[in-house]
Amino acid sequence: MVHTKMVWSSAAALVALCASGCHKSDVDHAAAQSVPSSTPAASDRSTLADSDVESNVKAEFRRDKKIDESRIYVAVKDGIVALTGSVDNLISSSRAAKIAEIVRGVRSVSNRVVIEPLPRPDGDIDRDVQEALRDDSATEKMPIHVAVKDGVVTLQGTVQSWQEQQLAKRIADGVRGVKQVQDDLQIRFGVKRADDAIVGDIRSRLSWDSLVENDPVGVYAKDGKVTLSGTIGSAAEESRAIVDAWVDGVVSVDPSQLEVRWWDRPDKNVRSQSSRSDQDIAKAIRDAILFDPRVKPFEITPRVTNGVATLTGTVGTIKAKMAAESLARNTVGVNLVKNQLELIPQSALSDRAIGDRINKVLAFDPITDGRQVHVTVKDGDVALTGSVDTDFESAEAFDVASGISGVKEVKDDLLVSQAVVPYVYSSYLDPYEPYAAGWYMIASRTPTSDAELEHRIDTEIRRSPFVPPDEVHVQVKDGKATLTGTVATSRERATAGNDAFQAGATGVDNELKLD
Repeated sequence: MVHTKMVWSSAAALVALCASGCHKSDVDHAAAQSVPSSTPAASDRSTLADSDVESNVKAEFRRDKKIDESRIYVAVKDGIVALTGSVDNLISSSRAAKIAEIVRGVRSVSNRVVIEPLPRPDGDIDRDVQEALRDDSATEKMPIHVAVKDGVVTLQGTVQSWQEQQLAKRIADGVRGVKQVQDDLQIRFGVKRADDAIVGDIRSRLSWDSLVENDPVGVYAKDGKVTLSGTIGSAAEESRAIVDAWVDGVVSVDPSQLEVRWWDRPDKNVRSQSSRSDQDIAKAIRDAILFDPRVKPFEITPRVTNGVATLTGTVGTIKAKMAAESLARNTVGVNLVKNQLELIPQSALSDRAIGDRINKVLAFDPITDGRQVHVTVKDGDVALTGSVDTDFESAEAFDVASGISGVKEVKDDLLVSQAVVPYVYSSYLDPYEPYAAGWYMIASRTPTSDAELEHRIDTEIRRSPFVPPDEVHVQVKDGKATLTGTVATSRERATAGNDAFQAGATGVDNELKLD
């Protein structure tokens, strides 16, 4: 067994999942349903053929141990990825689509993977979904009614925002035995907002989100119905832009006029960030906090000095603390985050009650179900011991514990039996962020020569839609990678470093310069 640690990633670069071919009819159907407004010229397609995109998606899938890669099939036509096959839970299906989106050359993803969980009684699923919503501090007070029939969960009730709606759905998705979640939740708007105010909010969010910044996205709204147009650099950034568009007063978002131009990144002539004052950056962080139901209820004050964001105030859970840090880190102009948030649990639970809640969630979570995870609690400090198969299961167990009110600290001492490469976090892919300082360390891995590792890193960078591969030069000595060259944004710089870790580097000296 290998005792692993995690690596944090601020932009994107994770990998994972699947296998052999798909039926041509499936791809044709996907293309007919979701072709963007135009396709690359033949000369552009010749530099990255569909077969290359398909191979790269499969290569990323093979390394992700969260899903049984033998059960998902990949095919590509005109840059459109069709996923078919089956998995046993909704979280894995969603993850497969997100992984495909962070591969260079992917213009859209048609996810028709079927959910085939092990059968469970509807009553057990109903109980577990309700308990999962109650145990999460962000959803515990939401008036949500749950009904289950043949493994299909229906959520009804009223929430305050699209973000709350999506969070509730994600929690229901994460219950073992759920085949589908029918989201009938209604969003309660306050005062009807003018379209120009909606457009202004969306443009602001897009300009401050480091995961889509510099992409020339046009925004139009009529009666609260939003249309996004223009060009964007990857399918992952398109999904992120859609999320940003859901501001107060929006009733629908139509991205059909938004074109992914991976072959000619629209943000290569980036806007200067010199006009981003510390005061403006702090305000952008405050605005981001207001949109996130994980942190919105808490008193958080961001202060920014020379691009260093300091977060002070109080939160109720470790998960909320790290969610706030993630929001700050993904704000344009932030170079470093100092998280000084004080953890004050909202409810005083006994150690036994905390342990019972964690064990209960671990039992019905489809990722950690059946794993040998042992939970001990002393004075609110949680220790996770035992063994799991993959880093993803370890991360999921940590996320479960960090979201329970009353938990002051989580020590992850789980042994991972199948660790080959480290689990590198991706803001485009993962719903949670690392907390423990030890997760910045590098896992043990299969030994390889410096020449082979250099090739792996270069290949990983060339698969990423977020880094200009010809601008990054890689050298490896004794397993440590040195990156040199010039890139346009801090996001590109961070992503290249994350790619090197993902490929297996034991350390990264990131000397990339910003142009």
